[in-house]
Amino acid sequence: MKKHLFGCLTIIGLFSISTFAELKPFSVAVKGGIGLATLWGNNSQDSMGMVPAFRSGFYGGLSGAFQFSEFFAVQLECLYSMKGKSITGYYDSYTKDISYKLDYCELPITIRYSVPISPISDFFVFAGPNISYRISAIKDSSIYWIQSDAKMPDSSTNIQSQTNPFDFGITLGGGMAIDAGPGEILFDVRYTFGLVSIDKLTDAEKNKGAKQLDLKNSHVGFMLGYQIKF
Repeated sequence: MKKHLFGCLTIIGLFSISTFAELKPFSVAVKGGIGLATLWGNNSQDSMGMVPAFRSGFYGGLSGAFQFSEFFAVQLECLYSMKGKSITGYYDSYTKDISYKLDYCELPITIRYSVPISPISDFFVFAGPNISYRISAIKDSSIYWIQSDAKMPDSSTNIQSQTNPFDFGITLGGGMAIDAGPGEILFDVRYTFGLVSIDKLTDAEKNKGAKQLDLKNSHVGFMLGYQIKF
């Protein structure tokens, strides 16, 4: 994960900064926090006895913004996002845990509206499209036998061939910026909902008339960051 994260953030982050550096006034920020993810859609209901839970994980990266008017800015970000879903099944003799771990490099492009709420702080909201590239897709599962107090060895399956490499969605959010030193401390909360199914059919499945599952990403993110204006 660290290798993918570094490469993703370095390449697109440097592109973001160099793009906005040609436009003034502009700002650059580093952000990091936690995300809570699940899946939604017509096929997102779990089997009998399975209880859904959020998959939590790292969420963060780099951003650049160009202030094109007093209140409005266009914001381009490069974020590493850990999405997917976790479910647990409770049965008479055993419990079963399954985690769908889908990690993405996100590129949200949003319009940000900011208003001052004090001499040293601003409140902002933002919205726009979110294009993502799937870096990895793993299905982990484990079984715990209650009567024998024994746990089966964990199994891990690469499911990249079963998931779409690209995702597209909409990001909505808001937050605060507080003056601190030469820059600002940022806090933002955002929700990203996918509009494209993560399910991918093989050519053989298509020829047999199989239908694509309606499963889309749903993600809530909380991030702290530091922004410097130029």
